[in-house]
Amino acid sequence: MEYQKPIKVILVDDEPDILDFLGYHLVKAGYETHTASNGKDAIKKAIRLSPDLVVLDIMMPECDGIRVCHRLKHCRRTNNSLVMFLTAGSSRFAQNALELAHADDYLLKPVPPSQFMMRVRALLQRLNKIKSDEKLILQFDDIELNKITKEFTHLKKHIKLKDVEFDILWLLASDPEKIYNIHEIKKQLEHNEQLDASLIKKYLLRLQNKIGEQYIRTVLGLGYKFGI
Repeated sequence: MEYQKPIKVILVDDEPDILDFLGYHLVKAGYETHTASNGKDAIKKAIRLSPDLVVLDIMMPECDGIRVCHRLKHCRRTNNSLVMFLTAGSSRFAQNALELAHADDYLLKPVPPSQFMMRVRALLQRLNKIKSDEKLILQFDDIELNKITKEFTHLKKHIKLKDVEFDILWLLASDPEKIYNIHEIKKQLEHNEQLDASLIKKYLLRLQNKIGEQYIRTVLGLGYKFGI
């Protein structure tokens, strides 16, 4: 394996067959695998183990997956853990749940083990990249940007941002004196192929609404810059 320490994965589902089937493939791949059959047990194990990844069914007894994910993302012991939803619902339902709970990915049941393991590895590679970054936090007086939790903090007020929103904010804040036009922002975020100029403008507007126009300044005729 390419990781020096065992990767911890918690697999959470109220269907024993899924725990056995997907758990087998996780163990076979060399991951330290733990299971839980309901949301409350999942939270307890996650807080105790601080896992790298939680694979989480959405519809479960004793606390559903959305509530579990929300709790994990706001706990100091688990806010660095990645969360992948599993659901027998539609793609639209899964996407809405992902955005609501700030999960990191989702898969629809039934999922072939090859596809499941491919997505697990992709998420863990992302975690490895985050861990190897030189800078994970940017600070400006009473403002903090946390690259792991994707949060903007001002005077102890934490604002959770979507991935693209945070990527744009991080880009601007990394060079506060620079003015970026839409083309430059798109070029810097070229890893996201779905972004076009109109979408970037929408995300910039959402950022201004969420954290304040004083932090995302519009420079007429030139573009946008981070304001301190």
